[in-house]
Amino acid sequence: MDTQAAPIDFGTVLLYLAIAAACWLVFWVVRGWLRTRIHATPSAPEAGDLATATFPIAKPGYKLRDVDRFLDQVQAWLTPTLADADRATALNTVTNVRFAVARSGYDPRAVDTHLDALIARFSPP
Repeated sequence: MDTQAAPIDFGTVLLYLAIAAACWLVFWVVRGWLRTRIHATPSAPEAGDLATATFPIAKPGYKLRDVDRFLDQVQAWLTPTLADADRATALNTVTNVRFAVARSGYDPRAVDTHLDALIARFSPP
């Protein structure tokens, strides 16, 4: 049995370098795409979307459980025929809500944009 290692083929080295370069390129493209998705400015939700809001995840962000519980509470107020007293209560509650911050949670900008839309919805005409 031959104890000497076979010499490295130049074509094999080029192949490995091409694979490494392709992996690096894919990494940078995906990284750029993720950065644009994470740092995108959230748009204001439509009036029909107020009941079914989804938010991107951010680090740090608002605690998921706190936001979800609050939006479940607000969902009952999103009826077309809301009494004036209930509208005032809803407006006061949405205006004064505060969420705890966690290491990872809902993007605060997106949640705050949604809360602004809710405030506009509950404000008197």
